[in-house]
Amino acid sequence: ANLAMQAAIKAAANPASSADSTTSPQQPAVAAAPVMGTGEQLPHQSPSSGVNPPPSEDVGPKGRKVMQEAEKRQVIARSQRSKLIAERVGKRLKQTIDLDAVREYANGDALGRPHFAKYMIDQGWVPNMAVAFNKYLGAGKPGDVKASWPEMEEVVSWIVDAGGVAVMAHAHLYKMTRTKLKACLHDFIDYGGKGLEVAYGKMDANQRGQMTALAKELELLGSCGSDFHGPNRFGLDLGVMPTFPTDLIPVWSEWSEMSAAQA
Repeated sequence: ANLAMQAAIKAAANPASSADSTTSPQQPAVAAAPVMGTGEQLPHQSPSSGVNPPPSEDVGPKGRKVMQEAEKRQVIARSQRSKLIAERVGKRLKQTIDLDAVREYANGDALGRPHFAKYMIDQGWVPNMAVAFNKYLGAGKPGDVKASWPEMEEVVSWIVDAGGVAVMAHAHLYKMTRTKLKACLHDFIDYGGKGLEVAYGKMDANQRGQMTALAKELELLGSCGSDFHGPNRFGLDLGVMPTFPTDLIPVWSEWSEMSAAQA
């Protein structure tokens, strides 16, 4: 609800601005998701700019069942991860972290490290989010617990079986050589993947150019997103991202065809 309100405010203030955190600044995100266990994206809708969006589509009973089963798997994996974070960070702090209390900060959403940080601040253990991540929750710190993510092939199959379009997110951040990234993308395509994120958050012009070139070379559709995770997180604002390349076919071009096929 808060995200929708922020999106509406942004759209009213600047009709050309995106209010979506997952894919397109022009179209609603209906079926895009990352792979390789770096994050998660769920379907959202955003105000469009310049073009009329396609109607929202129901993925149908089969699609819902597929995604519900996938969600169950992820819930279990996240629960195990949260317990490890609480144990490791609590040990470093020499404090007992109450997981039930941390969950209250999530308001029913998936529990993540920002919720632990807010809990730690309110307990008086750290002064702010920056210290929480720099000392306890960030990369290489006790709370940097990797989740037991499913294999890429399985994740892509979930998305495709549910009637969606699989998109590889923020591949420019993966610590791979260009050769290894291309090999990974070839596997992704073989599994049924169709898109690559080419405009993302604070991506610079060089990174945008590299991802755009890869998308063209491998004939992948382009997607984009601000990577907005909430106020004051990573310095990213809702809908703010590099301009989408005009010479690349966007992932949302698939949606009208998918809608017609499902009709």
